[in-house]
Amino acid sequence: MSTSLKQIHAWLNKWAPENTAAQWDNVGIQIGGPNQIIKSVLIALDVDKATLKTMAKTKPDLVLTHHPIFFNPLSSIDYSNDMGQILSHFFKTKATLLSAHTNLDLAADGVNDTFIKAFGLNPKNRKPIAQGFGKIVNVKKKVKDLAKIMPCTIQGDTSKKEVSKIGFCCGSGHGLVMALPSQDIDCFITGEINYHDHVFCDMNNITVITVGHKESEDVVLPIIKHKLSSSFPSLKIEIVG
Repeated sequence: MSTSLKQIHAWLNKWAPENTAAQWDNVGIQIGGPNQIIKSVLIALDVDKATLKTMAKTKPDLVLTHHPIFFNPLSSIDYSNDMGQILSHFFKTKATLLSAHTNLDLAADGVNDTFIKAFGLNPKNRKPIAQGFGKIVNVKKKVKDLAKIMPCTIQGDTSKKEVSKIGFCCGSGHGLVMALPSQDIDCFITGEINYHDHVFCDMNNITVITVGHKESEDVVLPIIKHKLSSSFPSLKIEIVG
């Protein structure tokens, strides 16, 4: 039985509803028509050099990414720049592109939940940090033990030995930093923050553990593969390694 892009899109939308994505986000079908037949899928965090290289080898019908490629309208396509190279590759191969971004961050068993599980904690029934994003876990942990789980950098207040209220946010934690003090969060585990976020957290006695934007989100790729293969067993599925 053949599988269409429309069917995979509907499956993804059921898991990570597009109406839960941030207002500025652009999720869903990026390239391709809903009736295109999909036999092979490549799962990636981004459409980058590694993805294009893998596409050239495996020739997937669908590339399923976390990060979309379109955020702003295009006024022209220059094949010498990054976007031009990406579009040229997709046009030549007739591959389709589907993305789930902030909607997958929020989804049950999505990016944030998988990130929390990587630290050995349960993400279910946790209060969000702000505007539905991030999650708060009340648990006593030694900072040195948390820092052993993934390669990381300690920022903000680096003097703490133990914490008891941890905020999690996969990817960039910048948008949630200002909400941390009002939630009495004393440790924030995220992909990345900027310098001013570091200063703010230090001033507010919040320890920040950053593991890298990519690293905090890569953890979900095997979950996507497992769920997709369970729903569509005939698909050939690979992950950009």
